[in-house]
Amino acid sequence: MKFEGYYVLHLNPLTVAQSGRPQAPRPAWLKPGTVVLEHTAWFQGYWLKMLGWRAEQARLAKQGIEHHLIVNDPHEERLARWLGVRGTLISNSVYTDEKVFSPHESQRKDLDAVYIAKLASFKRHVLASRIAKLAIITMEGRGLSAFCPAVSHAETNSRNLTNREVAEFIRRAHCTLALSATEGGMLASFESLLCGVPVISTPSRGGRDLFYRSFNSKIVEPDAEVVAAAVTEVSGRTVDTQLIRSTALADLQRHREKYCEYISKISRRHKGEFAAPDQLMSRIFAPPAIAQGLFVDQSLAQIPDSVVRRLSH
Repeated sequence: MKFEGYYVLHLNPLTVAQSGRPQAPRPAWLKPGTVVLEHTAWFQGYWLKMLGWRAEQARLAKQGIEHHLIVNDPHEERLARWLGVRGTLISNSVYTDEKVFSPHESQRKDLDAVYIAKLASFKRHVLASRIAKLAIITMEGRGLSAFCPAVSHAETNSRNLTNREVAEFIRRAHCTLALSATEGGMLASFESLLCGVPVISTPSRGGRDLFYRSFNSKIVEPDAEVVAAAVTEVSGRTVDTQLIRSTALADLQRHREKYCEYISKISRRHKGEFAAPDQLMSRIFAPPAIAQGLFVDQSLAQIPDSVVRRLSH
């Protein structure tokens, strides 16, 4: 998902989605009566955090904003229900473009593993230090060696990459890595599965393991030698790329359908313009844009006519 703005999903009632809290003041077109679906960028499964969300929803309700917390991890959903926080479990991977993240069977595998991870301590780059043919793709596009000398041998990027370029790196690897103990849904993990590339993960909280199966991933202890051994094992066997891809697509479809059903129920309850789930599916997730044509930057003074037209058909 994009940050610093809103995906406009329905016009009446105005229903928008956001990932994380936009930094700028709320735009004027986000008026009382708006429904906000907030996708979490980090694991929220703690009592104090969830109590904070309950208070936040009460605060926004006084302003006429109906807030829904959209989480990635089943533990978060259970805790939210227990504490009366409005929301549901729908992976933020619903916004991933499956046309960009797809396999190329002829792709040469010249990397043992690729790790797509910003330069932050929670990503635990050092756990990849024993992997010989390694690539680490960062958001910053520089500074990897200074940040973590243990992986200075890794191939890396010198600039920010497009999604298509990231997908090319994934396809070059026998597997990708997911080494944090806690974060959010980790889009890079699901993007790997859409490319038909298995994931080597450590035990985690945040929801990425929601899509793991015995044939598309391996969860190992957070030890550099153990991680390297798992990479070697995966690199040495035949992987069913199409099975990994088709399973990820089925999971993606399931979450998108649940998302559209959830929004449809909101439209019915508000007695605005009813939107059927299949209607929402075609509006929000129709190729080739996959919701990108519905994104409105937080700096815009009004919803663009192009977005209104797409949601009016």
